[in-house]
Amino acid sequence: MSITDPTTFILANTRLQAVPHTPSIALWLADEVAPIWKLTEEELGAMGLPPPFWAFAWSGGQGLARHLLDHPEVVSGRRVVDFATGSGLVGIAAMKAGATSVLCADIDPFCGAAVALNAQANDVSYRKEQLRRLQEEVIELEDLKTGVSITDLGLNDFRMDLLNYVKAQGEPDRVPNGMHAVVPANPELGLEPGVIFTLRNLNPEVNVNQHNRLHPYYLVYIRRNGKVIHDHTEVKHLLDLVRSGCKGRSDPIPIACQAFNQETADGRNMQVYSELLSQSIRSMIEVKEEKDLDSLFTGGETTALTHTITGLDDFELVAFLVIQSADFTDEDLSADYADDCRF
Repeated sequence: MSITDPTTFILANTRLQAVPHTPSIALWLADEVAPIWKLTEEELGAMGLPPPFWAFAWSGGQGLARHLLDHPEVVSGRRVVDFATGSGLVGIAAMKAGATSVLCADIDPFCGAAVALNAQANDVSYRKEQLRRLQEEVIELEDLKTGVSITDLGLNDFRMDLLNYVKAQGEPDRVPNGMHAVVPANPELGLEPGVIFTLRNLNPEVNVNQHNRLHPYYLVYIRRNGKVIHDHTEVKHLLDLVRSGCKGRSDPIPIACQAFNQETADGRNMQVYSELLSQSIRSMIEVKEEKDLDSLFTGGETTALTHTITGLDDFELVAFLVIQSADFTDEDLSADYADDCRF
């Protein structure tokens, strides 16, 4: 694989724009994943490449960059290594926060040029030697002998699932809200009968109890009796459950859908699920109020009275996953149904 001119490629396929959560930093970024992903594969003459992480300001990087800018004492006067640097956002934030030097490390052949462009756009004075290396070579993560696997951190596995979906199916921006899927309960996988709601907060200033890494999106898993199984703060576990029930399946599971259709009169009577939706939203408000009160008695910044949410009007339903009570046998889930599920 070879790149003729990575700097020209980046300038032709991205635009300089402020980063949402660190507006004092501007980066050369793409607007959509799928088009530039395909272009990088064409440029390198290879298929099945990882997504172009350098072309986007990922939420984890934005959060860390924001933290460094707000708490410069973390890196001020220190030398910093930015692993899996991507666009160089965190490294740039570290320099702005007073780091004496920053070493950006990545395996993507476009990252050197991307970081150099972004550093120049933010008037960050990297060491000349580092700029030379960024422009002429790629610093291999494996050479650092750290034993750290970046893909094991945070929500990267789920981001990769999403990026692979977008690459194959296109952006999901035209999918209507309120879509649902039905899967059978499976206690061994943690899938108890109930519903997992996916909601979007309509107030961008409110991050319920400030512990939701998916904000403005929220997941809640609730039983049929209205008791919450997993609340919105358990992001990774909820995503794991959705993945367990749905990944790799493309068609409805007839036996599960038949039970759901019978219960709801083919979707005409959704009163039970409307009530569970209301209870799910109320549960988030209760958790927030609890956390707000706790924050009054702990050190650091309080979350109390910073922003409020009132209920249904603050959220819209994006999708929901019904985990149907397994009142059928394993024989019913025959090989014909083994790979069936639509989300």
